[in-house]
Amino acid sequence: MNRLSQAVVEWTEILKKDPQRIDAYLSRAALNKELGNPDKAEGDYDMVFEKSSKNVQLLQSLAWILATAKEKSQRDGVQALKFARQADK
Repeated sequence: MNRLSQAVVEWTEILKKDPQRIDAYLSRAALNKELGNPDKAEGDYDMVFEKSSKNVQLLQSLAWILATAKEKSQRDGVQALKFARQADK
Protein backbone atom coordinates (compact mmCIF):
# COMPACT_ATOMS: atom_id res chain seq x y z
CA MET A 1 0.00 0.00 0.00
CA ASN A 2 1.44 3.40 -0.93
CA ARG A 3 1.59 6.43 1.36
CA LEU A 4 -1.51 8.09 -0.04
CA SER A 5 -3.60 4.94 0.28
CA GLN A 6 -2.35 4.44 3.82
CA ALA A 7 -3.31 8.03 4.67
CA VAL A 8 -6.85 7.36 3.38
CA VAL A 9 -7.07 4.36 5.70
CA GLU A 10 -5.85 6.44 8.63
CA TRP A 11 -8.36 9.25 7.98
CA THR A 12 -11.10 6.63 7.70
CA GLU A 13 -10.16 5.25 11.11
CA ILE A 14 -10.25 8.77 12.57
CA LEU A 15 -13.72 9.32 11.11
CA LYS A 16 -14.98 6.08 12.62
CA LYS A 17 -14.04 7.47 16.03
CA ASP A 18 -15.16 11.04 15.38
CA PRO A 19 -17.50 11.49 12.38
CA GLN A 20 -17.83 15.24 13.04
CA ARG A 21 -14.24 16.03 11.99
CA ILE A 22 -14.62 18.19 8.91
CA ASP A 23 -10.83 18.31 8.44
CA ALA A 24 -10.75 14.51 8.13
CA TYR A 25 -13.37 14.51 5.37
CA LEU A 26 -11.51 17.27 3.51
CA SER A 27 -8.16 15.54 3.83
CA ARG A 28 -9.55 12.20 2.72
CA ALA A 29 -11.33 13.85 -0.21
CA ALA A 30 -8.10 15.47 -1.40
CA LEU A 31 -6.25 12.17 -1.11
CA ASN A 32 -8.95 10.29 -3.00
CA LYS A 33 -8.87 12.87 -5.78
CA GLU A 34 -5.11 12.46 -6.02
CA LEU A 35 -5.50 8.67 -6.09
CA GLY A 36 -8.01 8.93 -8.94
CA ASN A 37 -11.12 8.16 -6.91
CA PRO A 38 -13.36 11.16 -7.65
CA ASP A 39 -16.55 9.40 -6.52
CA LYS A 40 -15.09 8.79 -3.06
CA ALA A 41 -13.86 12.38 -2.92
CA GLU A 42 -17.31 13.66 -3.86
CA GLY A 43 -18.85 11.58 -1.08
CA ASP A 44 -16.56 13.24 1.45
CA TYR A 45 -17.32 16.70 0.07
CA ASP A 46 -21.02 15.88 0.38
CA MET A 47 -20.48 15.02 4.05
CA VAL A 48 -18.70 18.35 4.61
CA PHE A 49 -21.56 20.12 2.88
CA GLU A 50 -24.15 18.28 4.98
CA LYS A 51 -22.36 18.96 8.27
CA SER A 52 -21.42 22.58 7.48
CA SER A 53 -24.32 23.89 5.44
CA LYS A 54 -24.98 26.66 8.00
CA ASN A 55 -21.36 27.76 8.50
CA VAL A 56 -21.03 30.53 5.90
CA GLN A 57 -17.40 31.34 6.64
CA LEU A 58 -16.34 27.71 6.30
CA LEU A 59 -18.29 27.27 3.06
CA GLN A 60 -16.74 30.40 1.58
CA SER A 61 -13.26 29.26 2.58
CA LEU A 62 -13.79 25.81 1.11
CA ALA A 63 -15.10 27.27 -2.13
CA TRP A 64 -12.05 29.52 -2.41
CA ILE A 65 -9.60 26.71 -1.65
CA LEU A 66 -11.18 24.32 -4.15
CA ALA A 67 -11.38 26.98 -6.85
CA THR A 68 -7.85 28.35 -6.51
CA ALA A 69 -5.64 25.45 -5.39
CA LYS A 70 -2.18 25.56 -6.98
CA GLU A 71 -2.21 21.83 -7.64
CA LYS A 72 -4.61 20.96 -10.44
CA SER A 73 -5.43 17.65 -8.75
CA GLN A 74 -6.74 19.57 -5.72
CA ARG A 75 -8.97 21.96 -7.68
CA ASP A 76 -12.64 21.12 -7.99
CA GLY A 77 -14.79 23.77 -9.62
CA VAL A 78 -18.05 21.84 -9.24
CA GLN A 79 -17.64 21.43 -5.49
CA ALA A 80 -16.35 25.00 -5.13
CA LEU A 81 -19.49 26.31 -6.80
CA LYS A 82 -21.71 24.10 -4.63
CA PHE A 83 -20.10 25.45 -1.44
CA ALA A 84 -20.22 29.06 -2.70
CA ARG A 85 -23.90 28.84 -3.59
CA GLN A 86 -24.78 27.42 -0.20
CA ALA A 87 -22.79 30.15 1.55
CA ASP A 88 -24.74 32.76 -0.42
CA LYS A 89 -28.14 31.50 0.81
